Amino acid sequence: MNEAQTLMNKVRARVSLPAKYTSGDAWFKDYRKERKVELAYEGHLFWDMRRWKLAHIEYNNYRCHGIKIERGTYQYIDCDGQDRKFLQKLYVLPVPTQELKDNKLAEQYAEWK
Repeated sequence: MNEAQTLMNKVRARVSLPAKYTSGDAWFKDYRKERKVELAYEGHLFWDMRRWKLAHIEYNNYRCHGIKIERGTYQYIDCDGQDRKFLQKLYVLPVPTQELKDNKLAEQYAEWK
């Protein structure tokens, strides 16, 4: 078992969950799920998806929804009104125009030209 698996299993053991002994793609899938659950509502998932270069797959044709609670009733609410898009070029943010003006040796990324 490698160090990453050991650390993930320590987190699972903290709440009496069984250890996982997967590897390769199966381990990465387990790891993604563990981070999603362990860090829920802390704002890490979007940045994880960007870092892992999975946002353009997971967040295309994606819609945010919410629940409106009134007097004990729950209503499913569409927050966006349209599907979201995450373009691959968004993995690299553009160099600000002022930076390009101030530094003539700087160049804009090809995706943003």
